[in-house]
Amino acid sequence: MDANTLEMILSKDENYQRKRLDEIQEKEAENNKLIEQYKKTFLLDSEKEKLALYEESVGDLTQARSEAIQLAQDEKRRRSL
Repeated sequence: MDANTLEMILSKDENYQRKRLDEIQEKEAENNKLIEQYKKTFLLDSEKEKLALYEESVGDLTQARSEAIQLAQDEKRRRSL
């Protein structure tokens, strides 16, 4: 879990949470763009294998981060009721 995600989950300030979430989404979009550019370069077989592993891992990370954020938001909403 990266620092922005942890800060977003722990914060009680909704504006701060939105700001961290926006930063997370911006970084994710930037990383995706850079990976797409990298894929267009000449890659050795070993690099292609590592790229495939990276894409699998980043997909798992993205899913886990989304679930953690959703659980934290659900818990905060529940506590505010």
